[in-house]
Amino acid sequence: MSDRVLLELVNGIGVASSVTADRSGMGVMGRLIANVTGQDHEAQILTFRHLINGQQALVQLSVEANLRSGVTDLALARVSTHLKSVKEVTLALRDEHDELAGMVGELIQECDARDEYLSRVGQRLSIVELRMAADDFLEIAVTDAKRVLDGVPWPYQVILLARQLASGPCGQWDAKQGDTGYRTRIANAVADAIDEVRQAPRHGVQLVGIFDDSWRVLSRTDERRLLAELLDVGLNPQLALAHGPLTQMAALTMELASLPDDSRPDRPAKVALELSRRRVGHLDGGATTRRFVDLAVREQFAIVADLWRRR
Repeated sequence: MSDRVLLELVNGIGVASSVTADRSGMGVMGRLIANVTGQDHEAQILTFRHLINGQQALVQLSVEANLRSGVTDLALARVSTHLKSVKEVTLALRDEHDELAGMVGELIQECDARDEYLSRVGQRLSIVELRMAADDFLEIAVTDAKRVLDGVPWPYQVILLARQLASGPCGQWDAKQGDTGYRTRIANAVADAIDEVRQAPRHGVQLVGIFDDSWRVLSRTDERRLLAELLDVGLNPQLALAHGPLTQMAALTMELASLPDDSRPDRPAKVALELSRRRVGHLDGGATTRRFVDLAVREQFAIVADLWRRR
């Protein structure tokens, strides 16, 4: 629409300019003739008509521009309103996001607290379960000791039963809790489970004497060798437990006692005591029966506790 109006305006101005130029170029006689014939009047009317048409075109163009301006202002107003609405929604969403982020943070803290609580509960439950397993294992071991260790000399019964208890849940419980009073309880249970210890008088004993008496109780060489294997390195040295002085002496006594008669020392236990002192550590040669039990239990549990702490 605006292009057509502009074209008509330019055309009208061009016609008016041409008519005016023609009239200006006439001489005096030409003007008189034009007035007489009416050409001058027609030229004026044509000029006025094109000028009027140009003004109307300008008016129409102005109206159209105003209309377009109104439409543009309306569109801008609507866009502005929409942008304002979008801004309000955005601010509301940001507030909701902040609120949601706060709620998520609180939930994470609660979950962490709950996990920590459940972890503590799980640890306590594991401790309770381990203690119950240790109590059950102790009861079963001391109940079966007489049947399982029947025929084994009592010093070796003490060491083997102490090793059995230390290698199971009792040893694990002791390693985790570090309660020295628990080893005293174990020693009491071991002493009560072995008749020779429970019924023995409270006087002192010599280690060399009780170990020499022990190997003499076993008349067969293969029995002595088997007992030595149970306490010593076994078939695979890499799987052997570490030794304390008392266990080392007990194993060496039976190993030396299993040698042929012409090769066996006169006092295998005495030789074993000296070798144990040289290889492992100091060992007092005398003790009471109950002190012997305490020493055997403490030695076995100390070895196993060290292994548990390395894991």
